Amino acid sequence: MTGMGLKGGLANVLERDESGDVDDGAGRPGGRAVSDPRATFERVQRRLRIELGEDLYSSWFSSMMFEDVSGRVAVVSVATPFLRSWIMNNHHDRLRALWQQEIADLISVEVRVRQNAGARPKTVPQARPAEDIVSAAPAPAAAPARPRAGSPLDPALTFDSFVIGASNRFAWRAAREVASGSGTLPFNPLFVHGGVGLGKTHLLQAIGHEARTRGRNVVYLTAERFMTEFAAALSKKTAPAFKEMLRGIDVFLVDDIQFLGGRVLPDEFGHIVNALLDGGRTVVVAADRAPVELDAVDRRITSRLASGLTVEVGVPDYETRLEMVGQRRAGLAPREAAAISDEVLAGVARMIDTNGRDLDGAFNRLLAEVRLGERALDAQSVPELLSYLVRPRDLSKVRVEDIQKVVARYYNLSRQDLLAARRQKNIVLPRQVAMYLAKVLTLRSLPDIGKRFSGRDHTTVLHAVRKIEEHLEKDAQLKHDVECLKRELEQL
Repeated sequence: MTGMGLKGGLANVLERDESGDVDDGAGRPGGRAVSDPRATFERVQRRLRIELGEDLYSSWFSSMMFEDVSGRVAVVSVATPFLRSWIMNNHHDRLRALWQQEIADLISVEVRVRQNAGARPKTVPQARPAEDIVSAAPAPAAAPARPRAGSPLDPALTFDSFVIGASNRFAWRAAREVASGSGTLPFNPLFVHGGVGLGKTHLLQAIGHEARTRGRNVVYLTAERFMTEFAAALSKKTAPAFKEMLRGIDVFLVDDIQFLGGRVLPDEFGHIVNALLDGGRTVVVAADRAPVELDAVDRRITSRLASGLTVEVGVPDYETRLEMVGQRRAGLAPREAAAISDEVLAGVARMIDTNGRDLDGAFNRLLAEVRLGERALDAQSVPELLSYLVRPRDLSKVRVEDIQKVVARYYNLSRQDLLAARRQKNIVLPRQVAMYLAKVLTLRSLPDIGKRFSGRDHTTVLHAVRKIEEHLEKDAQLKHDVECLKRELEQL
């Protein structure tokens, strides 16, 4: 039936008995008469366009064509298998309901993939300029440009060059498992989150490199690049080809998902991710915060992204930082490496306690001194050389309210939970951490801090501060949590 097109469809629906009913092929009337199937299809299109909105309709339904009404089944076609799969999974029931409003006895709507995917739809979209209408025998159109398959991978960002420490070991293991494609762990997608410069991009690209060595088709994109390329595909009317390209991949890597903004493109991204996951493809995304904290991204998307495994890349400890700068030195020429002593590296690792990018900047400053400077490097010169990288803490800018909000979010609580009189362990510890941070990061007095914690006495605040200080010396997890919270508060 697909090759018959509109002409074949008209012939079928005109073959009806004298009562005006369509013959269902067994001598029985199968529905009310359809005098003009083209007009029926166009009414369905108009209603679908109104319900979905112009952007969503144009993206997913603009290539849909009427093929046939056979018995009690309406047949339409689309350009690619990906479009058919998405329509069947997301809008088939509504499409059938709209057809049934026109043909009461219609049983179903069949969505096919056109054999001639380059064929132009036989219906004229609403409000389409007359000059865009092409005659029945158009000249052969040039093939659309093939969409670019993402961004190139940095050859330096591999698993071999990734420095493993306590703050990132679990994320590294998860990334290796995903890259291997062994499927021994039941999680997909993988969501990697952490602050700036902590290695999220490195892990994503390392996954890409490893997966490619195993013969898997990989696409790596930043969220910004995805929005730019998809918007261009929409404007050039090549969105179906763009989606079909993504559908054919094995591993989809998306970085900086927190920048996925707007109204239409996040929806399109969500549809593509759902289609890939439903098709058994691997999806890995990275963001600067956990899925639940991505306020600018639609909850339906973050919920699906969080349905696999979420891992955090934390702030590197001293040993990891020391190994990072040691790795940089190992890549230098022998004369340059000899000019940067172990004591100098130790000084850098102690002074720069933020992230890998700041460590790279610090090391580059040392290297410049070796290559361009006229003095020898020693541990005493490190603070002077790197002072521009250490931001002095302005305690007057840190507010107790900000501390309460950040701590509550970190421990998956509400600010009201933190301030309430409840004494459950999962609330008491975060409350004591918040009081401790209020003491060390602000200029507020103990009575003033207590006042901002629902009027608590200053002795309660003092007890909390001493309790946290005591446990910081022996509880590595608490120390890690407090350092992460400090970094986040200092970036406000």
